[in-house]
Amino acid sequence: MTASPPPVLGGTAGMLARELELCGVTPAETVIVYSDEGGRPELFSGFSTAAQLLGATVLELRVPRKPRVPGQTGPDHWWTTASEAIARQLSLADLVVDVSGGGLFHAGQDQILATGARILRAREPLRRLEALFPTPAVTEHARRSGELLAGSESIRFTSPSGTDLHVNMPGRPVTVQYGYTDTPGRWDHFGTALAALAPAEGEGEGEYVLAPGDVVFFTATVGRYVTEPLRVRFHAGVIESITGGIEAQMLQELIERGGGGDARRLSHIGWGCDPRADFNGVDLYGREGGGGADVRSVYGSVVIAFGANNDLGGSSVSSVHVDLAARVASVEVDERPVLVDGEFEPPELRIASRR
Repeated sequence: MTASPPPVLGGTAGMLARELELCGVTPAETVIVYSDEGGRPELFSGFSTAAQLLGATVLELRVPRKPRVPGQTGPDHWWTTASEAIARQLSLADLVVDVSGGGLFHAGQDQILATGARILRAREPLRRLEALFPTPAVTEHARRSGELLAGSESIRFTSPSGTDLHVNMPGRPVTVQYGYTDTPGRWDHFGTALAALAPAEGEGEGEYVLAPGDVVFFTATVGRYVTEPLRVRFHAGVIESITGGIEAQMLQELIERGGGGDARRLSHIGWGCDPRADFNGVDLYGREGGGGADVRSVYGSVVIAFGANNDLGGSSVSSVHVDLAARVASVEVDERPVLVDGEFEPPELRIASRR
């Protein structure tokens, strides 16, 4: 007797199950869904149900939020249990689905990945996860972008608003995100498609300018469209000055609260790879806690960051990490045009259907 094919799943559970299938989840695997008080309940329960539908062993781990320690500087903390205790539990998994508010960056993430466990981060609203669900074309674009960056010596950013930033980058760590984690020890963020590189300390000369309507992310989820040109000048890979409107003042205050040091270092550089992503995402989905994956992933947009990059293979450690997303910019890699005013030049980086 021929076995019946598995049912086609619809709705939220079906969409999340398909995501877990991309992550390689099988009945032989253990999936731990991790959250805290800042996580989305619908993702916590949804991923747990989806993993069970695939026959995996499922464990749920939810921790309370830790209050700020008196005298503590930097952004508020979301992890509560000792990092080693969390890491020991999560290291038992083949796949950790992190739907927490603060993420696992400070809860032994590197230790978990070193065991070969995969980590999938998910925090966007369900409707954006469905809209940005991984596709072969976007995945291939992100991988090819990463290969281009990995084999390059230098990169130059320019823009009509005045950006002119040059960075040498031979042999530096490259991060490619395409929305799922399919190899041992890999981290990825559901809904994101980008390629980024962590420059060496001391690299980065020139000025990066955000035009009105470009975005500064003060945290991973809190973005703001700048109201007037924001100019960030780098010398030897460190911020020399920040000038502009209220956003410049907010960034200066954030750096001061973060204790300086590596907070001013160039963290990562790269571009978005998904033609479905919406640069208006912060306005459209910000009230739902979304928009970050959209803006960082927009096809042909440029994102650089300053502050911590130790989670990307760099060595800068700080409580500060700020992304600066430019809607329109040009990029030359090894003096070869890759982006011209937000459009990809190399044929291998063009996606035929933009929608």
